[in-house]
Amino acid sequence: MSLFLFAAETLVLDHLNGRVLPSALHRAVVLAAEARLMNGLMPVLDESLRTEMEDHATALPPGLLNPS
Repeated sequence: MSLFLFAAETLVLDHLNGRVLPSALHRAVVLAAEARLMNGLMPVLDESLRTEMEDHATALPPGLLNPS
């Protein structure tokens, strides 16, 4: 995993703060953030990416975070 990809994934997970996105959307947002990082564009998570995440983010189902 490249450093840019790792940083993009970390930014997205930090923004979601325990919530999840559908996998295809999560991948698309991470790749968009990676491209913005690589090109030096700020903010990395621009308004359109944040809006898309907020519109589709859901809480993590119970039991997945700390399985018993």
